[in-house]
Amino acid sequence: DPAGELQLAAGCLSPQGTLILRIPGMDALELVPFGALYRSFRRDHLHLFSRDSIARMLSAVGLSLSAYHTSCGADLLREVLPEDALRASYAEGRGPDITLCAVKAPHAPPTRHPA
Repeated sequence: DPAGELQLAAGCLSPQGTLILRIPGMDALELVPFGALYRSFRRDHLHLFSRDSIARMLSAVGLSLSAYHTSCGADLLREVLPEDALRASYAEGRGPDITLCAVKAPHAPPTRHPA
């Protein structure tokens, strides 16, 4: 339940607190050559996220996306793409590994805790 977990995390943050997440991305360049074999389609990855989907989830719990970066721990495309092309794709948000920071949005509504 990613939304429920984000809600709990938001409730634990102080007003100046920052939430840092590393999550699997759905906008990865690796989807093009690997398709259904894309490495983030793994059994332990129950959810994949796009920049828009995670930003909406964060906003729904009173958090605002403050930093967003994609990368690739495995660099499966390193053998077929030049380094500058890989870096450019990650800068565009096309890396499979998303690292983000979120902060409490100004005038955020109080976070509800599940019963």
